[in-house]
Amino acid sequence: MGTAILLGVITFVLWVVEYAGGRNFISQPIMVGFIVGIAMGDMKTGITVGATLELAFLGATSIGAVIPPDAMTGALLGVAFVINSGASAESALVLALPIASLALIFKNFYYGYVIALFERKADKCADGSNAWCFGRNFIRSRQ
Repeated sequence: MGTAILLGVITFVLWVVEYAGGRNFISQPIMVGFIVGIAMGDMKTGITVGATLELAFLGATSIGAVIPPDAMTGALLGVAFVINSGASAESALVLALPIASLALIFKNFYYGYVIALFERKADKCADGSNAWCFGRNFIRSRQ
């Protein structure tokens, strides 16, 4: 249970640093393997597995509207699996690629439906047609 919480915190921190700090490549598999390796007490295995997964995800980049598989999630869970079980780096590949593809499905749903829903709500609040938006009532109550 403690390892799952630790991996969740690492995922959150990496996600925030990646998206709030600009494109700094901290979510690449070799960096994720290094960080997870340090956190789980086996830095050498973390770097080895991270480098193997980096080669697997080397060409997975965003071109145009294409969203590549989520290499960060695949690498994080693949490295954690290898460190916990003592398996080989090849085992991480077998696990990381399907996990990254599954994470891509969830990311597509998030970008396609959840964000679009909130964008429409924000547009209605911005044009002033919705009297229940927080900003409009807040400004009205201050006047």
